[in-house]
Amino acid sequence: MKPPKISSNLPNKGFVLCSRGDIEPKHAKIPIKKGWQKNLNLIKEAAETHLGKGFNVGLLCGEPNDIVVLDCDRAELAEEALKSLPETYTQKSANRGLPQMFFKILGFRSNINILSKDGDPKNSYGQVLADRKQCIIAPSTIKKGGGIIHYEVVKDVPVTEITAEQLLAVVNNFPNTLQKKQEIQPSQDQGSSDISSIPIRQVIDLPGFTKSGDELYGAHPTHGSEGGKNFWVG
Repeated sequence: MKPPKISSNLPNKGFVLCSRGDIEPKHAKIPIKKGWQKNLNLIKEAAETHLGKGFNVGLLCGEPNDIVVLDCDRAELAEEALKSLPETYTQKSANRGLPQMFFKILGFRSNINILSKDGDPKNSYGQVLADRKQCIIAPSTIKKGGGIIHYEVVKDVPVTEITAEQLLAVVNNFPNTLQKKQEIQPSQDQGSSDISSIPIRQVIDLPGFTKSGDELYGAHPTHGSEGGKNFWVG
């Protein structure tokens, strides 16, 4: 039996060693090494060896490759993303069978939970994984319904570079977003981005927002909110 292979269209480093692939989904995605978010140089060959032993592998989002993953939890987001964004490396999640689209956005470091109208994170349309997160990659597996289900590559093409504006145009089509905004810094070895030079006051109108610790919250600038707490900026 041939050892499992990771797509040649994914980067050559930045992998994460995770738990076994024959257990429940919530456990099969757990990194097995402490400090995994700081280990930026784990190479593809080591990841494939780990896969061959029956374990799962993830890919770091953000550093070191400026990878950003749009992880779709509902068909509505998947349809909008596939229609509006350019073709890119895409896999199908093992649990929901919906697209996970991999992009490159220089310096983008904002994790976003795309919430449903009720604002409950459990009912989200999906997530943007961009900073110190990892996405389990094909051909990793999970246990489901008594069987083993694989993550599957559905578009084995190069990861496409897009702008933050292109991604956010899709995200903002949905009623609520919960954005944990990190400092946006250019990648040290892959060019720079001018996103961090844009003052936040030029993007949203801050009056009316409430301060909570180091963050501000208020109603979404486009869609509003009855509770006034569906848009956070740090």
